Amino acid sequence: MGEFIQDIVDAVKFGFSWLQDREVWKYYVGFVFLQLLLVGLIIGAIVAFVAGMAVTGTTYGSYGAAQAGAAFWLALGAGAILLFVVVLLLFIFFAMYLSLLVMAHAMNQKGIATIPITFRKTLSYLWLNFIVFLYSVFSWKDKRFLAVGLGALLSFLVFAASRNWFFLLLGLLLGTTYFFVVMYMGVRLNFSTIAFIQEEISVSEAIAVSWKMTENRALGVFARVAGSTITVSVLIALILLIPKVFIFILKLALPLLGIFVEQGFDILTSPISSIATLYAYTSIYFVYLQLHGLVEKQAPSGFSATAPEAMPAALEPVEPVSPTKRTVRRKKA
Repeated sequence: MGEFIQDIVDAVKFGFSWLQDREVWKYYVGFVFLQLLLVGLIIGAIVAFVAGMAVTGTTYGSYGAAQAGAAFWLALGAGAILLFVVVLLLFIFFAMYLSLLVMAHAMNQKGIATIPITFRKTLSYLWLNFIVFLYSVFSWKDKRFLAVGLGALLSFLVFAASRNWFFLLLGLLLGTTYFFVVMYMGVRLNFSTIAFIQEEISVSEAIAVSWKMTENRALGVFARVAGSTITVSVLIALILLIPKVFIFILKLALPLLGIFVEQGFDILTSPISSIATLYAYTSIYFVYLQLHGLVEKQAPSGFSATAPEAMPAALEPVEPVSPTKRTVRRKKA
């Protein structure tokens, strides 16, 4: 229990250490800019649509002309919706790109070199997350659990056909059980995303690495990741409590201004929580690297200003990564 608490404390400390790092503040500005851009596009689309409909209602004298005008603006609105979807996908891509840069920088602060973060790597990372989702939902790493999910689905189908309440209860029981199976799978594959940027490995190798690292340690991984994330979130909420109270009072007195200030405040503060959570998560990953002897033990983590050039070289596999064995050695200097 003592080591568990210490791991959480170290993760939280490391989570806030980025506030002393000018390099990470650049990523913070990037997160804020992306959010402002998305909000601006949403507001612009709404204003354009409302203005277009208003023009349609006042410009055309006849009913037929008004219908033609409405059709034009509806078509334009459909195009705007399609454009918004494209912009939203780009927003997700660049937000993921910034997140990878933050995690890579955090690993560097822990003394672990990472591979370069490129747009191509970001696309591969998005694909990895999709595959991890499928592995978790369909229990691909341990198909024995899939029988539970199929049993729940079959029970619901039988209930729909027969209205036998026993099958409904059985489906609910099996469905709840499979929910925990999905959570378990998600925990076992949790480290695949961060291992993916530590070495040049494939999606399947990253999944195998995480599966091996979390073997017989799923509960500990979940407790540490959840504990550090919740602690960071609670601390940030407490720090921001006083400004939130003033904003709440402002909303009561001047609703429109209060809403505007609240949205702006959220845009400015939400990246703080995101970056701190990514740093804390990296610290927990580092703990399990230590447990597997992949990095040397070190003192309780805190902010380190070690230059990347002075950091130990990344660890690389000397043979293909498999779910049962992962031998590593240090690169020669």
